[in-house]
Amino acid sequence: MTLCNRILARGALLVLAACTSPAAYAAPEEKDATLAQRLHASYRAVKTISCEIRKAVTAEGKTVRWLSRVHYRAPNRIHVENVAPLKRRIIADGTNVYYHVKGYAKGFSAPLSKLDEPMLSASRNIPATPVEHLVKLLDKPETVLPATDDFPLRRGYRVGSAMVVLSCDAHGRLAQVDFFKTPKAEALVAQYVYSSFAETTGGAWIPRRHKAKLILPDREKITETRRIDNLVVDEPLAEALFDASLFFKGIEFVDDFREAMR
Repeated sequence: MTLCNRILARGALLVLAACTSPAAYAAPEEKDATLAQRLHASYRAVKTISCEIRKAVTAEGKTVRWLSRVHYRAPNRIHVENVAPLKRRIIADGTNVYYHVKGYAKGFSAPLSKLDEPMLSASRNIPATPVEHLVKLLDKPETVLPATDDFPLRRGYRVGSAMVVLSCDAHGRLAQVDFFKTPKAEALVAQYVYSSFAETTGGAWIPRRHKAKLILPDREKITETRRIDNLVVDEPLAEALFDASLFFKGIEFVDDFREAMR
């Protein structure tokens, strides 16, 4: 499989994963909550999101670019229309997910409850937000870290043999997430930087610029940039957006993703 196809396949899994429900989680009282828990709660208060996402992933000297239109409504409803580099559509209607690439006779469909582990790994994400990182830290104890000029609020979380550091700016916005190889925050392996924030009526800060880098063992870097345009939050969305029957005329759906891509 070419690099381009590997990146596209990974993107498909992550989008499908974002359609599934979060695992049950009982948030503690705010006075007892960690920073990760408070940030997670602010994003979970978001009911709808509509936006355009422009994404570029660079690896091995090659860049793959996406352009997508996304509509999200909690819980379990999402409509993603990929315009480039290929035309595909993903719809979750609250019960099932549907995935189809233009030009293919078949599409993939399955109950949200039956998605396999690769798709479930990012299942608690919300489009345009960093929730995918926060959900890994909800049950972890936190360590208060020294403030810096840029980040007056910093907290560390031990995850297995690694350390994840959340850094907030002077407004309390999650501006950077760092993943380190060791519990002592040594050997950076991944970093996510967020900027150009939009505040929701519920107090969540949604970053409209995402920059990420992944450092591989051989020091090769994979970089990703995302630009969130035309962001609209907590406005009503038409139920028709999540009705798969309106968008997949004449498509045969199967429950084997690989078969659908033949």
